[in-house]
Amino acid sequence: MAWFITSWSPSLPVFIYLIIYLANYVAVAQPDYVYSLCPGMETVAPSSQYQTNVDTLISFLSSNTTITRIFHYTTAGNGANQVYGAFFCRIDQTIVFCEECISLAIDSLNAHCRGRRESIVWYDQCLVRYSNESFYGIMDDAPMIPMWNTQNAVDIQNVTSNQTSFLQALQGVLNVVSSEAARGASGQKFATGEDTFVGNLTSINMIYTLAECSPDISVSDCNACLQMTIGNMTELCNMKAGCTVMCPNCNIKYDINAFYGDALTPTSGPSAPPFLQDPPAESGRRNAFIAGISTVSLVILLGACIYLWKRKCKKAFTGKYFGPALVIEADEIETVESLKFGLTTLRKATNDFSADKKLGEGGFGEVYKSISLPLPTPPLCLTGGADDNSINGGSDQPKNASGVLENITELYPR
Repeated sequence: MAWFITSWSPSLPVFIYLIIYLANYVAVAQPDYVYSLCPGMETVAPSSQYQTNVDTLISFLSSNTTITRIFHYTTAGNGANQVYGAFFCRIDQTIVFCEECISLAIDSLNAHCRGRRESIVWYDQCLVRYSNESFYGIMDDAPMIPMWNTQNAVDIQNVTSNQTSFLQALQGVLNVVSSEAARGASGQKFATGEDTFVGNLTSINMIYTLAECSPDISVSDCNACLQMTIGNMTELCNMKAGCTVMCPNCNIKYDINAFYGDALTPTSGPSAPPFLQDPPAESGRRNAFIAGISTVSLVILLGACIYLWKRKCKKAFTGKYFGPALVIEADEIETVESLKFGLTTLRKATNDFSADKKLGEGGFGEVYKSISLPLPTPPLCLTGGADDNSINGGSDQPKNASGVLENITELYPR
């Protein structure tokens, strides 16, 4: 990213605020890539009408992530080359996070599955899929894709007998949240729940769970999908401390650490706007690393900003001087003429160019110190003598008093 500094005057607080903002922006959890289902499926030619429709459909999906953060179904093309597609984002994710997740999923789809007639890409927080057959309202519980925490629940608690308590609590709370998710209103087939189990030395530990279905399927299909997933969890998750099992139409997730997204708190119920759907006839814990800025990078960036700030400030006060500065407030100067003095005033100010008022002489002529007079300018000013070269250093310039009068304004800093 390139930053361009123009003529505006920067301040150090602005730079510091910018650094803090960038640090917070970078230190954002990233969606977790899980799986792409596309190898071995039927391929299509890159220049085919079907692939063109796939590209159009992906564009439709991408452009709708800012409108809804849960579910969007659409189509592109018609006849034998018609393509059906959807994205599905977890309700507990914010619109911004969902938009990023869908964008990454589309990038993964293009990278891993381009040229396929049917594809699905899973992230822990979202899904993107397309097919040559309509799948709206059709429950599909296969394949089941697991993603788990690498720590064993038993290892964490360090008690072998803990396994029974852990499984009992897990099965109980998952059955409750799956039933609640299935009965959810249209666009909100989502539920979370927590339960406790006895851990090491009879300590009480918490299990956090989540169940969700895509909002296009029925209550019975949602419940069936979730129950099928729960039934396979023991085998797929292998007693891990945290695990997610994902299907095309439903997901379950549990962990001994809270994982709910920013749009949902552990104690709040699901809340989301209705999902957006195009008619078929028309076209938890995140298990993610927190990306941060290293200390060295911050120090370098801060140092560069301070350097630029000081350099700009120094430049702002560096000018062309013809001797000691004569300070005149801007609001006291109406015209250039107000900076000129009459010959009579000059004689009075320098005591008729008296030698005791003479400060010295150089390339600009003789320089005198004035006496304090009720003048429209500050009491201290520098005037060029009448007997030496003019301010421009040219020998052809007039050396009389009127010549000094013509050039006296050049003594002021510009």
